[in-house]
Amino acid sequence: MRLSKWVAIWGVSVAVHSSLPARAQQPADGQPSAKIQAIDAAGDMGPKGAASVASLVTALADSSAAVRWHAARALGAIGPQAAPAVGDLTKTLTDQDAKVRAYSAFALGRIGAASKPAVTALVTAVKDADAGVRREALKAIALIGPGPDVAVPLFIDVLSTAQPEEVALVLHSLVEFGEPIVPRLIKALEHEKARYWVCLVVGDLGPKAKLAVGAIAKILSDPNVEVRREALIALGHIGPDAASAAAAVVPLLDDQDQTVRPAAAWALGAMGAPARSVLPALEAKASDPDPVLAMVCSWAVARLDPTNGAARQRAFQKLAAGIEHDQPRIRAAAIHGLADLQIDDPSLVSLFVAALDDADSSVVGIAIRALVGLGSKSVAPLTQALGDENLRGPAAVALAQIGPPAAS
Repeated sequence: MRLSKWVAIWGVSVAVHSSLPARAQQPADGQPSAKIQAIDAAGDMGPKGAASVASLVTALADSSAAVRWHAARALGAIGPQAAPAVGDLTKTLTDQDAKVRAYSAFALGRIGAASKPAVTALVTAVKDADAGVRREALKAIALIGPGPDVAVPLFIDVLSTAQPEEVALVLHSLVEFGEPIVPRLIKALEHEKARYWVCLVVGDLGPKAKLAVGAIAKILSDPNVEVRREALIALGHIGPDAASAAAAVVPLLDDQDQTVRPAAAWALGAMGAPARSVLPALEAKASDPDPVLAMVCSWAVARLDPTNGAARQRAFQKLAAGIEHDQPRIRAAAIHGLADLQIDDPSLVSLFVAALDDADSSVVGIAIRALVGLGSKSVAPLTQALGDENLRGPAAVALAQIGPPAAS
């Protein structure tokens, strides 16, 4: 799923989420006190440190902020066995020290289901002024698992205001709720600031989110380029069940943004045969001066009309040329498109093998997957590639993934 890294086939956006470290630096005033050392020792025992819970709870009220956050962290390390501390950790969610608040949320999440009484306080902590506290509160709520009635409205509200680094866990949690949350996602599409993120969730749910097709179609005219593009990608991931939106997608083949146009073509192609009514529009754009748009439209025509030999050959030629594009995402998309169409051409394997020497690792990864998908057809060329020092590493990876058919 696209969580710590969100990737669209024809356009890429990335966000990386990092968690609060289990060990932070010691207080700036020099060596840790004996009290802190004892607290850390209890935490280092993990679940076996349960006998220390009462003492750690007492430490949560210490006058030293360093002692308090070390105690909260140790309770989190003990995990579910620290359930008796839930009430006290709930109180320290409002501690004057941000690190204490963050580690209190961390501990509640690690304790798990027994922390459900703290969810209301954690919801408040999601809006804390400190980013670390907000992130830990979100993670805690996801780990505690209060259910969609509590979590979904909160997460959708967070998507309207959160920074990208705070969003990854929210997206993952929403996707884990699965199909039952689709009606809530449809409602969330009414909020302009949440639309982009909701489209990511819909895309990850894929066909399970087919009820959202009509609502997604309505935001295709959003003034935000990223929203239009992600809405199109979401429809594409839903696939044939999104064909009812095909007519609404066609105008975006002429969108002013150069990343939206190929996304529209990809969405239509991904809908497959049920979207055949838009073939004339795609045919017209298959000769567009924009080589990327022409390439994707050619692929889409071949996908919607798989028995059209001329269309498949044209798609092959344009996609093969796309492998030479100066942008890695276009090269990767070209390889993906060729693999998807499963065109029986003797030069196909050679194109994929040559791509193993690409300077971009994502292109190499897609080339490996394409070669693995061809199975035994790839074995001989990959075996030969082992003799090239620039190719042998990825070639060996591909052969390993092919498995028994590569026994020779």
